[in-house]
Order: sequence, then structure tokens, then C-alpha cells
Amino acid sequence: MSATIYFLNGDTPELEGHYYEKEYRDDIVVEINKVFYEVYFFTQDSLIREFRLDGFFAMPGLIVLDVMKKETIITSIKYLLQVGFFDSFKGYDKSTILTSNFSMQYYVNKAVELSFDNAASFQIG
Repeated sequence: MSATIYFLNGDTPELEGHYYEKEYRDDIVVEINKVFYEVYFFTQDSLIREFRLDGFFAMPGLIVLDVMKKETIITSIKYLLQVGFFDSFKGYDKSTILTSNFSMQYYVNKAVELSFDNAASFQIG
């Protein structure tokens, strides 16, 4: 199975360093057969901080990594494709995700519109 991974905020060494320090990425979309899935990457330490702040933290498409780097993100998505991870999620067509953030489906807060204009993408599979 093949997929395209979009890093919506781009893919530069500066951004990778930023997200490495931040320990989470919320700007990644995976496209499989013209269906789009928003995924959220966190490190364990970042999740522990969120638990301490809010008590409970959960969202669809949450993926936990040891380290926040482009290569670990790509490797994890390749593995998750192999084990059928995305089969259990409802994806959206491109017109849906360009008019609202996926998280709008689960939360009532307003979200920033997604844009593929400056996205870096990687084909896998």
C-alpha cells in the first residue's frame, strides 16, 4: 500500500529542530487512495506534560514516538500502514479538509484552516 505524507508547515532543518524541541507535531496529513487522515505525533514526555496540565488527553490519530524527527515519523507511518492502523479511522476527501481542520469533527473550538500550498510531501510504499 502506498501513501503520501504531507508536512503542512514544511520540511526544513529549522522546522525539524523546532518540532524536536517542542516534542509534538500537529501539522501532518496522510493521504491513502485519495482519502486524507490527520495524525498527531507526540513524545512520551510531551504527553506526560499534557496529562499533568489537563488530567486527561486523547485524540483520534494519536501516535507516540521516542523522538520527534522526520525519519521516525515516516518510519512509523510505514509500519502503521503495514498493520492496518488507518483502516479503523474515517478519512476525509480533500475538499473537506481544506474547509476545516479534522479536529473540528471532534472538538468545538475553531481551528486554523489547513493548506497544502507550502507543504512538503513524501511518497512511501
